[in-house]
Amino acid sequence: MTQYAPAQELAAEVSTDARRKSADRAITFVFAATMIIALLWQGGVHQSAMWAIWALTAIAWLLSLSHPPSATARLTLPWLWIGLGAYHALQVLPLPHGIVELLNPNATQISDASRRALGLAPASMLPIATTPAETAAQGSIFLMVGSIVALYGHHLMRPKGRKLASRHGLFIGILCGACALLWGLSYAPWMSKLVPVGLRWTLREFALINPNHQGGVCAVGLALMMRSVLRTDDLAKRNIYLLGAVFLGGVALLTRSKGGVLGCLFVTLGSLATMRHRWRNSRMAKEELRRRARVEFGLKISTAGLIIGLLMVPFIEGEILPELSGGKQINKVELLQQASGLIGQGWATGEGAGSLPVLAAIRDVAPGKRIDFMENVILQRLLDQGLIGALLFFIVLAAMLARTMSTMVRGAAGWGPWLAICALLLQNLADFSIELTFGMLLLLPLSVQVERLHVRGSQERSKHRSRRKYRKRLLLGTAVAIALSAGLLHHGSNHWSRGMVQRFSPLSIAQAKGLTEQRYLHSDFAFLSLCRKAVKARQFKQALIYCDRAIELRPQSQAARLLRMATTIDAEQDGHIAEDLAMLLAKPSKERNEAIEMCGRYEIAEKNLLKIVADLPNDVALHVARQVFELRPDLIEKMVLQIRQRSNSKTSPVEFLLARVYIKRGHERAADRIATKLIGNPHTNKDGWEIQAELLLRAKKYRDAFTLFASVCKARLSSSNACIRALMTARLTMSYSEALRYASKIYILLRLVPEHAYIHWMTIAQLHYDNQQFERAIAASRRALGLKRNDPKALILEARSHLAISDWRAANHSIKLLPKEGPWATVGIELANEASRTRGGHSY
Repeated sequence: MTQYAPAQELAAEVSTDARRKSADRAITFVFAATMIIALLWQGGVHQSAMWAIWALTAIAWLLSLSHPPSATARLTLPWLWIGLGAYHALQVLPLPHGIVELLNPNATQISDASRRALGLAPASMLPIATTPAETAAQGSIFLMVGSIVALYGHHLMRPKGRKLASRHGLFIGILCGACALLWGLSYAPWMSKLVPVGLRWTLREFALINPNHQGGVCAVGLALMMRSVLRTDDLAKRNIYLLGAVFLGGVALLTRSKGGVLGCLFVTLGSLATMRHRWRNSRMAKEELRRRARVEFGLKISTAGLIIGLLMVPFIEGEILPELSGGKQINKVELLQQASGLIGQGWATGEGAGSLPVLAAIRDVAPGKRIDFMENVILQRLLDQGLIGALLFFIVLAAMLARTMSTMVRGAAGWGPWLAICALLLQNLADFSIELTFGMLLLLPLSVQVERLHVRGSQERSKHRSRRKYRKRLLLGTAVAIALSAGLLHHGSNHWSRGMVQRFSPLSIAQAKGLTEQRYLHSDFAFLSLCRKAVKARQFKQALIYCDRAIELRPQSQAARLLRMATTIDAEQDGHIAEDLAMLLAKPSKERNEAIEMCGRYEIAEKNLLKIVADLPNDVALHVARQVFELRPDLIEKMVLQIRQRSNSKTSPVEFLLARVYIKRGHERAADRIATKLIGNPHTNKDGWEIQAELLLRAKKYRDAFTLFASVCKARLSSSNACIRALMTARLTMSYSEALRYASKIYILLRLVPEHAYIHWMTIAQLHYDNQQFERAIAASRRALGLKRNDPKALILEARSHLAISDWRAANHSIKLLPKEGPWATVGIELANEASRTRGGHSY
């Protein structure tokens, strides 16, 4: 039996090698799948993608049980990320109220005020994080990504690990190129036109949404492609890699991401620097000297470029880019200065991930803009983890970069990943977010490859005992991290701020109140939803409390202010109507139009409007006056006279609007006097002609009115009102064919504004109907309905046209869409009876 022992041992070794190779292939596949999910499924956005990454991490851990390493890894960043995840877990751990108030007063203030609005006493135990759900979700991402990359580094600790690391670097570069192609076909101005619209929307499900993130991915891919270009001797492969690098740089420019462009510039300069030759007096071979000289020189140039880039970011952001864009570019330096003021109360332990939008809304930082990230890794670390977490993060990061840089001179193998890491960090000081899953899954494997490619031979020949201890520590640490990430993901993933509309809609007011108490004390949307539900239940007093809290959490929320204004009117109170109205009228929005309509309907809103109109800017006051012109001409006269008196000058817009008010109220002589003055001034004569045309139209002199309206429309293309009036008078003065030709001629001036395009199609429909062209009238009415859904006027004209050709079924369909209350209901009944007489139709 002894003669077969060597054969059995050999078979056992072969079987063991086969199992290890299978495990190697499986772990490589898991890592590749994780990268694909993170980049193409946007793992930091979709909760299902996060759970998929967690499952892959658990699978990688199980596969690592049968995969002993041949060396101990000196990995740094994966364990740093695991530490950050544990730090986030501590931030969501409930602590006594007094301790939290000492460490982060913002958290206690927001919690106490929100609980008072809900009628509850302050909580005795609460977490340090201002936004616990987002902090828990972010902590789970840190733990998952740190764990899977630590296992990936464990996977590379084998004899062929260096070669595998190089292949994985190329794989990441190709994946970055695929991500850039998807983004280009989905969003780039000229590339997206190459694919059909349906396919484009499908591709957008996989492409990165934020162009800043895509610019960062392009810079990383560019560094890895340039590394392949410099290391490949095959001419065909080198040309392919070079084309890929050019494509990635071009897509980075298309994204218009400042951080991405800076990163690509840094990568290009660093790659060019490695081609420089420098001689040294040494006994080593000249070729080896050249290679080391290039690497060393490139490292110095790239490091200098990184430092210069960091120093130049504020100058580029604040001076060059706003100048090139004509002042339209957002001055991000000023934005960061405002946002950095939020780092104060929780300076020691931090506010927690996801706290920036909440604090920025409360402090009214950058009104009208939502700030999700500081877009600067230093400020983001200070805000999220405080001074303690930020110092630990940057000390460990600097130590890793210094250690890898000191060994980089020994060879150029890790040059590309090292350059990509520096580019990624540079982008995070401009406008790239490292917090999302794909950002970390780009940074960490690159750091592992750099560290693995420069493991010394003595480390590879480490003792079996040290390898066993290292493996036990690795598996135990990652197991704890994976379990903790599952708990945090379960705690936070179902309670993110995104998706709150679907979560709150089906709930009763009691259920919504309980959910707000448990998870959303920091959310203005939660209190806004409670306010809406309380209004439906006719609980106006409680609704006003909820609306007040929503506005405290987001003072610039126009939806909350409109709802509070409407609720105050329903409760027959004065309250904050003047304050809300001033805020709603300040900038164009759908809420402003609704507020103006409320001023025309309710006396209490009208009084408050007249109270604040003196404090409104002239352009805003004039816009409001034009909006309410048809509803309340008497109210408009008071407003315009106040504007006229305040401005202390009779400017053309004020006088023009005042003349229209006089015409509306029947004061033709006063309007004619204003028109005469305007015609006498060559700069305002067109306004005077338009007023004269209105007076002629009122006097039923349609031909003369059309001539003046048409001349104003032709001379001043921006005067849509004159073009619309010319079209309406053309229907009364021209023949059918002439009116149609004129309508087609001026449609190009009216089609850009939906309201004007609607009036155009309604006029055309009426013109066809008057000339018994009923099929054409139906087609024009449908075009008007496409611009204003279920508009009663268009529905009535469509129904009458159908009845004129005895199509009672289609007429009934239009009649059913008419309002069942108000004046339109009477017209609907008449049309329904007419349809019944045609052939038993709809019955009201």
